[in-house]
Amino acid sequence: MPTHRPLILTVGMLLILTACTAPFPPTVPATPAATATLIACDDMTPVPDRGSILPAFTPSYPCELENISIHVDFCIVHASQTLSYPCSQTESIREIAIGEGSHTLLIQRDYHFSAGCWHGISSDVRSLRVCDGESGESTTLAEDVKGDPIPSPDRAWFAFVAAAPGSHGLEPHIFRVRSDDTGLVQLDTQPFPQDQVLAVQIFQWSEDGEWLEVSLWDGHEGGYHGYRIRSDGSGEFEVLS
Repeated sequence: MPTHRPLILTVGMLLILTACTAPFPPTVPATPAATATLIACDDMTPVPDRGSILPAFTPSYPCELENISIHVDFCIVHASQTLSYPCSQTESIREIAIGEGSHTLLIQRDYHFSAGCWHGISSDVRSLRVCDGESGESTTLAEDVKGDPIPSPDRAWFAFVAAAPGSHGLEPHIFRVRSDDTGLVQLDTQPFPQDQVLAVQIFQWSEDGEWLEVSLWDGHEGGYHGYRIRSDGSGEFEVLS
C-alpha cells in the first residue's frame, strides 16, 4: 500500500473474457484509461452500494461461457498517516461446463462479490444451469450450491448439495442430476436421521452408483455424522460404520 506520498490510481475496469472451450479465460489486454486522483473517502463512507458493476452479457454464440472480472476504486481511505487504501468493489463470474448431452451443457457458475471502505463484505455463490446448444436458452437448476458436484463412477450423474431458497444456506438438500442435465432428483425425500442438520458434505458414490456417502453436521463442534443415502430418491439413510 502506498505511504507518505500523493496516491494516483487508475479508475477503470479489467474485463477478462473467455471462449466456451477455454477452461479459464485468457487475459485480454485492457484499453488504457485516463488516470485521475481519487478523492478522500469520508469517515462515514459505507460499503459501496452502487448495484452490479458487471456489464450485461450477450453470448456471441449459443451457450458461450461467461468469464469476467471487474474491479473499481471509488475513493481513498486514509486510515492513518502511514496507511491509505482504496474504497472499492469487485465482481467476477466464472463458468465451466461439467457435463454435456447431445445438444446441452451442464454449467457450473461461480459468482464473487466483495466491497469495502472502512470495513468490507464478501460473498461467493455457486449455481448450476443447463444451456441448450441449439437455441441458447438457459435454465437455472439450482442456486446456492455447496461444494463441488460429485460425478458418479460412470460419470452419468452428478450429486450435489444445495440450500433451500431463503434459508441463508442453513437448510441443505441432496440432489442428483444427469450429466446431460436431465433427471434432477432430490434424494433426501425423508427427514434426515439427525434432529438438526445445518450442513451436508458428499464424500463419494458407491462403486455400483446406488449409494452416496455423506457427512451430516448438527451445528455443534465435532458434530459430524457419517451416513450413506440411496441415490434413487427413496430417502433411505444408513449409518456408516
